[in-house]
Amino acid sequence: MSQRRLVILLLVSSIVMPTIPAVGGLKVRFEKLIVLALTPLILTNLRRHLTWIEVYFGAIGILTVVSSIWGTWALGIAFSPRDVMELVKLVKFWLFFRVALYRWEDQDLRSITYWILGAMGFAAFIGVVQARNWMGLGTWLELLYNQGGVHMGRGRVMGTVESPNYFSQLMLAGLAWALAVIAWIKKYKWLVISLGAFYFYVILLTNSRSGVLAAIVVLLI
Repeated sequence: MSQRRLVILLLVSSIVMPTIPAVGGLKVRFEKLIVLALTPLILTNLRRHLTWIEVYFGAIGILTVVSSIWGTWALGIAFSPRDVMELVKLVKFWLFFRVALYRWEDQDLRSITYWILGAMGFAAFIGVVQARNWMGLGTWLELLYNQGGVHMGRGRVMGTVESPNYFSQLMLAGLAWALAVIAWIKKYKWLVISLGAFYFYVILLTNSRSGVLAAIVVLLI
């Protein structure tokens, strides 16, 4: 699998896939499991000539390992699987930065745009199901996606992430992306406008004041 396709897979899975139970009661996002499984292969296929991206993220990785060792040795903090997940998260972000510098063709950009809009549309639908809570399905979905495994929304829609505010930011990104599609691709105009309106409606369901204000600003711009 190419790095481009891997990053698209990570983006989509981070939006729509639920958390997976792991060791010690820890719940892990699905995209982190993908990175964890492929990290050895990714690191062995690095080019000999390191870019500033590898140097930057490598330094952060070294500092992360040093801080974990220091916490265990000097402060007596027990080693946790979360320490490994921090490194996995770092590899994921490094991939995003590395792929962002590729020269993308228009067809590539159109393809990833449709994939991301579809994934965000699915996430928005999950948010509506949570708001309506049909046959208790909304509460079950919230527990499925929430990393803490407990009900934390207090009536606010959390969607496919662990916080109503985070979910409003995700829907805000979908709204901005939909508006950009109208200006760039100029196809499926009414379909994309309807999808953008759907994102805005779900932002209202999150009861996130910052999300609503940001959405209004994006619409005005």
